[in-house]
Amino acid sequence: MTILIIPLYTLTGFFPFLSGSKLIYSIIVIAYIYLNHLLIRTNRRSTFFLYNIIFLIYALYMLIIDQYVFFKDVNFYSYVLIITFSLLFLSPNIIEEYYSFFMSHKKEFIYSICLFFVFIFISVVTGVGYRYNLDDKMWMLFGPFSLPHILGYELLVIYCGVSLYDKENKSLFFLIIKGLILIMTVLSGVRSAALALSLLVIYDYISMKNKSQKKTIFVIGIIVLIVIAKQTDFLLNNPLINKTRIAYDHGSVTSGREWYRKAQLDAFVHKSNFIQKLFGVGIPGVIEYMYQSLGVRIQGHNDYINTLVGYGIIGFVLLIINQLNLSKVSNSVWSKIFLQVFIFLLAYYNGFILYIVFVVSLPIVLCFFKEKQVGKRKRLFYVKRI
Repeated sequence: MTILIIPLYTLTGFFPFLSGSKLIYSIIVIAYIYLNHLLIRTNRRSTFFLYNIIFLIYALYMLIIDQYVFFKDVNFYSYVLIITFSLLFLSPNIIEEYYSFFMSHKKEFIYSICLFFVFIFISVVTGVGYRYNLDDKMWMLFGPFSLPHILGYELLVIYCGVSLYDKENKSLFFLIIKGLILIMTVLSGVRSAALALSLLVIYDYISMKNKSQKKTIFVIGIIVLIVIAKQTDFLLNNPLINKTRIAYDHGSVTSGREWYRKAQLDAFVHKSNFIQKLFGVGIPGVIEYMYQSLGVRIQGHNDYINTLVGYGIIGFVLLIINQLNLSKVSNSVWSKIFLQVFIFLLAYYNGFILYIVFVVSLPIVLCFFKEKQVGKRKRLFYVKRI
């Protein structure tokens, strides 16, 4: 399902009667069952009981604070899924098994991303995918989605996937796809995705072992940039630059992200009681705090703040532990560092956990950092698994 999730989820953007959430729910159930089966099979019974007890405590707590409607919201399960994945990939050989599975389904993945690009093209031709964003007052690439961020994060996963099939960037087909990803990310205006993609490109380049190919890629890149600079104004007049310029003129280069953080932290300190500080108020509570402070019903656009306020200190600690433990998939110090920076960029500057299609595809991203290693393979600390 991780191979097919991107085109399937993209298809749901065209047809409201198709539920992307139901598709995600099925994956979450499978992951949850498989994790519990794996924990019992590998005799990690203490982790099995702790994982399920924590899940049960939060489920009961949400019911007690009258957040039962939250169980219908896919966002809650997105947090469950990311912790499930982090525990899964702490198990011996799981990441190797998934990598072997992914590499053996190259044809299916290529078909799926081609289908994805077809869907995006159709959305643009029909006038849905490339439209005027009233909030940012500019034309931006959305695809069939309500938010361009979904498109931006799907493009990150595709970049990681094609890089695994062409580690030395020798395939013209995959290079063209990477070029399309770069252009589409810029047109989407999603700056968090652009930052993360920049890191992927740098990591992809320095991980190449073929020095001759590295020189060729570098020269081609410079030539393309020169041609674009001389023939167009795209480098200085695009949604990424224009969005940053408009945001700066309005007093916040991050489009208000620092105001959101301050509002949530103030609410956490002054409005929540002791129990809420421990277990949180749920994402609906996060949205309500935002409405009380700033008059808008939106989430905090920061995974760390969302988790601290929504799931309390306990949830925040669990998130940090599991984020750090994801580095165990790699044996290279630099690969671990790049992976953590990549996660931080997305989590801090906009948040990715609530974009569950990215969370479902996280195994592909982890394989990217594991297989395209930089530097010597050396063990770096990781937090003791729970």
